[in-house]
Amino acid sequence: FQTGITLRSAVVSAAHGHVLHLTPAGRAGLTSGEITNLVAVDAQKLFELTQEGHYSWSCPLAMVIVSVLLLVELGVSALVGIFTMFLIIPFVQYVVRRMMSIRKLRVNAADARVESTSAMLQGIRFTKLNRYEEKFIDRVMSMRREEVRLLKKELFFLALTIFATVVSPVIASGFTFLTFTLMDEGNILTPSTTFTSLFLFAALRFPINYAGKFMGKAAQGFQACHRFSLFFARDSLNDWSSVSANTTTGEAVLG
Repeated sequence: FQTGITLRSAVVSAAHGHVLHLTPAGRAGLTSGEITNLVAVDAQKLFELTQEGHYSWSCPLAMVIVSVLLLVELGVSALVGIFTMFLIIPFVQYVVRRMMSIRKLRVNAADARVESTSAMLQGIRFTKLNRYEEKFIDRVMSMRREEVRLLKKELFFLALTIFATVVSPVIASGFTFLTFTLMDEGNILTPSTTFTSLFLFAALRFPINYAGKFMGKAAQGFQACHRFSLFFARDSLNDWSSVSANTTTGEAVLG
């Protein structure tokens, strides 16, 4: 949590400092909406990523431990359920890729909407004198509708991920119990075996659920990092100052 706050504060401070030192070439194509979303949205995504960063190692470790306990309890038949549970991972990866592409379009739409709103507020006198309020409202609302449409698509894919992670333990336990009873006539599902296995499958669902959520957060965080990298790669006066200092130093050494 403290790491996330520190990272967010550092990124926001660096973004403010960088935008004040941009050259005319560096400002080309840069809108106020893009800067606002970088500071308000993308910095928050980095904070959320660091807040849940420990899931990157705790979820795989929990999956391994629970899988071993299932093998001890049910034997080889547990592999069917474990395999069914892990079949969700390629599906989640596909959904995450779709979420990343949709989020990129949504962020661009949000940048355009914020830029249009900022332009209207900065030129509010011109807007009022020429009675352009309705035109600006229609323009902003059309951009907002497009942004909401993309947001609904992004949340739809997120809902698919959560649905798959919730349903998979039920399907996995059903296949496991069926395989367990068909493998040997002596395999009888006693209450102790059944409820212990159900508990373990429910425990296996927890790391898989959070792994899916973490993959979504990681995708959004990596997208935010990419946007920040493009922003900080713009030409600034600090870059020219360092080049001038190196050139002066080189001339002094040669002299």
